Amino acid sequence: MADTTSGPSRGASPRRGLVLRDRNRLDGLERRSLPFGSVLAQSLAGAMPAAMALSTPALLSRVVGPGAWVSVLLAGTVLALVNACVCQFSTRVAASGSLFSFAAQGLGGFGALVVAVSMFLSYSTLAGWALAQSAVFTSRMTHDRASGDEFGQWTYVLVIAGFALVCLLVMSIGVRRAGRITLSVEAFTLLVLVGLLVAAAVERGGIGTSALSLEGADPERILRGTLSMFSIFFCFKSAASLGAETAQPFKYVPRATSTALLMMTGLSLVAVLVVTPTGAELPRGSGGSTAFWLPSGTHDHVDQLTRLMRLLCNLGCVLAVWASLARLVFSCARSGLLPRRFGRTHPSLRTPIPALVLTGVLVVGPALVWTVFSSDIREVEHLLVSASDIGFFLMYAVTCAAIPPFLRRIDETFTGAVVVARLGVAAISVAVVLTIWYEHRDGEVVSLLTLTGLVAVAAVWSAIARRRGLGPADFRVHDETVATDVYAGAGR
Repeated sequence: MADTTSGPSRGASPRRGLVLRDRNRLDGLERRSLPFGSVLAQSLAGAMPAAMALSTPALLSRVVGPGAWVSVLLAGTVLALVNACVCQFSTRVAASGSLFSFAAQGLGGFGALVVAVSMFLSYSTLAGWALAQSAVFTSRMTHDRASGDEFGQWTYVLVIAGFALVCLLVMSIGVRRAGRITLSVEAFTLLVLVGLLVAAAVERGGIGTSALSLEGADPERILRGTLSMFSIFFCFKSAASLGAETAQPFKYVPRATSTALLMMTGLSLVAVLVVTPTGAELPRGSGGSTAFWLPSGTHDHVDQLTRLMRLLCNLGCVLAVWASLARLVFSCARSGLLPRRFGRTHPSLRTPIPALVLTGVLVVGPALVWTVFSSDIREVEHLLVSASDIGFFLMYAVTCAAIPPFLRRIDETFTGAVVVARLGVAAISVAVVLTIWYEHRDGEVVSLLTLTGLVAVAAVWSAIARRRGLGPADFRVHDETVATDVYAGAGR
């Protein structure tokens, strides 16, 4: 009888020692199912490029003035460093915990938990803000703003609750159906924005060389504008939370985050160059007005269209960020960091229903804060946005810092990736220092207290996890190859 163990042969069994399980730790999700369009829509919805590009010119005109386009480029460049680090992970690891799962691969428990608590704060605040804004634009579409009519406080609460229920139902019907809905929303909003940009460019005679002038530019104001742009660009990488459910995760997820960031930067830059007038500052809130974009004549129908676009952008953001939060909770539960019940999925819809319900509290809570304190909404907005920004800065810095140890652990260290990671950490650190310094000059300490609080909460959570016997391997929950993947590949 021939010896079949001396070497590989066609049709031979896998070599001894290679054991593939029937299920992995993300079992229950609709694995490897999402096409690229739905994955891209997740990142676009989180970043809201259409709504943010609509607001960017007026914002930077107030904050920066001449040279506003430099702030857009600086913010885009720094986040390109962050995205390069995210892509280093997403081309190797398919996960549902997004940056939490990535940080765990390189830094273990404490680093992962710093990212987790930062994500809980920043994502819930962002989703709550978007949910409240959805109610605001609904009021503006149904009332004459010039006459001062708008929803009463309890009507706002009911509208927020209604939108939250609709979003929960959309996310519960399955990730592929939800992805198609999100993609349709993003396609419509981007089409409206492009039409508005073209109309504004035609009316204003295109982009003149004066738009690029740096005459009268103030470097400090440009830096402040860059910090403001970070707030707008931050959530471009939410596609990473769908890694386990993406058809080709190592290809589609990095492509989606890179495309979303490029579109965010490009559309905001074009909007600033086309629309922002040189010199005069603009009144607060004018960026959403069609009269600002198209100064000649009245455009009531266009006003309503842009309000609808902004409403849909905000609802899309709620869908994307809420879904990311739910998958973070799901991953934490599968890691043993949260009760196991939050790691369950619906048997036929294959969505993490318990995690969606739990994170719904985190999403609706900030939205109600926005509504209840509407009489002093600017101060509430400032506090929540400042805290959210520090959370994003912290999670991005930790993710970049996790790249060198991750590459060493898998024996794939190369100089370029390490240099980019260190530049990313340095750039984000500078942004954090500037944020805290500017707040200190204004007599505020929100960002400093938030940074201290996030690290402290992560340290306590890490200590509890160690006492429960959880080690670095428990945190590294990702979509490992299972036996059915190999059999399916062999049958093609």
